[in-house]
Amino acid sequence: MENVNLAKNIFGSAGRFPDRRAVVFYDRVLRYSQLRDDVSRLAAAFTARGICGGERLAIALPNVTELVTAYYAALCAGAIVVPVNPLYTHSEIDFILRDSGARAVITHPMFEQAVRQAIGDNNVDMFYSDSLGDPAKECVADILKGVSNGIAPAEKASGDTAVIAYTNAVSGWPLGAQLTHGGLNHNIDGCKIVAACDENDVFLTVLPLYHAFSAMSCMHLPLKAGAATILNETFSEKRVVGILETEPISIFPSVPAIFRKIYDVYGGSGKDFSSVKAFVPGGAPMDTELQK
Repeated sequence: MENVNLAKNIFGSAGRFPDRRAVVFYDRVLRYSQLRDDVSRLAAAFTARGICGGERLAIALPNVTELVTAYYAALCAGAIVVPVNPLYTHSEIDFILRDSGARAVITHPMFEQAVRQAIGDNNVDMFYSDSLGDPAKECVADILKGVSNGIAPAEKASGDTAVIAYTNAVSGWPLGAQLTHGGLNHNIDGCKIVAACDENDVFLTVLPLYHAFSAMSCMHLPLKAGAATILNETFSEKRVVGILETEPISIFPSVPAIFRKIYDVYGGSGKDFSSVKAFVPGGAPMDTELQK
């Protein structure tokens, strides 16, 4: 049986392009060799904690580097990722944690109140992307300090679930769509062909990675291609335009409302966005005027 674990994509890109940028967040840069090592070591820590073998890790984070590391580390360990909007209420988070059977959740201190309320007395481990200086908050950096050796991606078949993505509500509650390792890899390969992207591309990530469209087009696709993805935790047209002017952005997936905002503010400014070969709209129709 071929191992099609989605996490193998990180290892493959790191083998080909160890020194290339993988993930950029402000002045923090994760190159492929470091991302692979962090994913491998965090996966070893997850395995030691029982977050492996089909157990679920909920990720309630904005777009930060630790989201990417934890996401692929969970997959590497053989666990299943459950993306969660960190702005959800505690009742919404509680439903997802219970319905998915999450064993652990990673969040940021800014969002911990709702997550902590959702966990309540349930047997769900909780840790953080960043401790913000609080020694009582165990964060990814703390966990990695205690791990010297990483692990290889766990064996996964094409039909094995990789991600449970909660989508359109039915009777007031969303449904968890089970996305498989094989299905996601096929989707990445199709996107790679259509986008004609490679290791020389730079993706601009504004949409939250807990959404399936953003996860595919701004994380899975560039990281399998060996490209770079530049993260924004929130949308600011000023920051986005600054990035477009200073980085060789070539692919910008977003939603029409964001493209409209950028155009309305900067459309007549004469700024040069010619490095972008594709503005990729999703989530809503894009009107002809804005396309032009």
